[in-house]
Amino acid sequence: MMHSRFVKYFYHCLAGVIFFFPIDGLSDQKVRHDYRTFFKALASKPGLYDESDKVVILNSTNFDNYVMNHPKKAWLVEFYVSWCGQCQRYALLWKEFALNVYNWRDYVHVAAIDCDPDSIDPNNRKLCRSYEVIQYPTLKYFPPKSLPGSLGDPVLKGLTVDELRHSLIKALKGSSSPSNMPVLEATENLTEAIETLPPEVNHVGVLIDGADKRDSFIGEELILDFHRPEYKIRMFHIEGNNSEYVEMFNVQEFPSLYALERGAGDFVRLPVSNITRGDFYNATKLYLEEHGIRVPDLPYYDGPRKPFFANATAFTGDLVYQLDIEQGFRETVLNHLKAPKEFLDEKLDALKRYVRVVARYFPFLEAGKEVFQGVADSIWNHTGPMSGEQYESYLAPFESRLPEFFMNPPSYMNCRSSGASPPCSVWLLFHTLTVQAESNRTRLNDDDPQDVLASIAGFVEHFFACNECSQHFTQMAQSIPQEVDSFDASILWLWRGHNEVNRRLGNDGTGGRMKIQYPSYDQCRLCRVGEEGEFVEEEVLKFLKQQYGTLSNRTLAEETMTEKLSLPNGIIDPQVSNK
Repeated sequence: MMHSRFVKYFYHCLAGVIFFFPIDGLSDQKVRHDYRTFFKALASKPGLYDESDKVVILNSTNFDNYVMNHPKKAWLVEFYVSWCGQCQRYALLWKEFALNVYNWRDYVHVAAIDCDPDSIDPNNRKLCRSYEVIQYPTLKYFPPKSLPGSLGDPVLKGLTVDELRHSLIKALKGSSSPSNMPVLEATENLTEAIETLPPEVNHVGVLIDGADKRDSFIGEELILDFHRPEYKIRMFHIEGNNSEYVEMFNVQEFPSLYALERGAGDFVRLPVSNITRGDFYNATKLYLEEHGIRVPDLPYYDGPRKPFFANATAFTGDLVYQLDIEQGFRETVLNHLKAPKEFLDEKLDALKRYVRVVARYFPFLEAGKEVFQGVADSIWNHTGPMSGEQYESYLAPFESRLPEFFMNPPSYMNCRSSGASPPCSVWLLFHTLTVQAESNRTRLNDDDPQDVLASIAGFVEHFFACNECSQHFTQMAQSIPQEVDSFDASILWLWRGHNEVNRRLGNDGTGGRMKIQYPSYDQCRLCRVGEEGEFVEEEVLKFLKQQYGTLSNRTLAEETMTEKLSLPNGIIDPQVSNK
């Protein structure tokens, strides 16, 4: 984020130079526009893919031209957000998969679009919303001639390249397959199929699948792998329950691969050592090369197998910053909740409860609380379904005056070193809400210690962008009714849940931080005891109340110029944190 602010400042400085040194053939207005676009791109997130990948990078300007109503090709599109840890891990698999099926690009393209509102194209979010995508990563298949308004067919996220490839084949075999694609269904009459082949096809390959219920996709894979005319071969596959061809080929084991040079003899069986796509591909490749036809190796991914982020650091900050939780507000209220096209039933209830809790407990500056309370009241009293446009209209009176209510310029503080700054700020916001609810319970006459957690759980279940995160948090939240009987218990439940997430993720490299058990011994020496560093929950509770009950209004510029001050035991000095 610091880089982003530098670029914007540099742009303003450079803009002055442009005015003094006009470029021949361009108006000042055109020059200013071009540089504004250029620096805006530099200041935005680049996404998880680049031109070196075999992934087509989509955005709001090219999506319709590329994907919708394409006359011949299908598209398999990943919708993602670049800050999401699951998306970061999945990107490695998606790159490998895209390369693995790159030879099928005559019929289908593998693509991706970054739905993060802070991406290079901020209009991507609206596009993702129009396709009813609110959790990530999401895969959708768009067949050829997909009409504007069609939402695409959901595709299950495979955990391996093989699973993804098989899911793609199932989609390609659907009712709207590319018209120029060879038939992927099993051949019933091989003799007739061979007789109708054009004369330039010199070879025939036949895979006979298993005799039992078929769970192999090798036949379809071979058809797609060797579809190019220069290979001079046409591949077919026959299901093993077709006794006529099993007997004719004298099949002894399944699957078996056979090849025929047209007009030069009988079918011969090709030796295959293992039942994998690669082995059958290599056997066919060897056969063709023996007949003078050159075939490339199957594409092999040799990139990184784990996400890598430079400068990964432990979270050792001793202050909670107003700027960070304001970014958490932006992420939840102004970003995530703008994703759905419509709010119905449980989603509408979750929306109302979350916005109401934020209005009650968010530490707004100056008059912001009163204005946002009016927004929350309007949303709470809304009757019937609510469209996304209606939600945005309710937000408008507050959002239009955001610079009055929030610190400016907006930036991340303790979350800035994280490659996952948005979820970092959301966690800080959640902790702040539980602590603020406890400290204000008497003044607000609150008597439901589960209210904040239930509202957070509803938001995460229905609206949080990371699908994997949402599922795990929702599973954890099932224990709230049994474990939370006080406001203090609410604070501790969220603390334990956050540490459980850190334990589950470990130091996987996503997000740019080592995920520690918080607080560390250095942050709160009284909170840990023994060789194993067991937590003393009474001291942890005191620490959390101090951390999230006293927020720092210091800015990024102030922190980069002034050494942070804290007491030796890691507890915040209120006089320092309020500066």
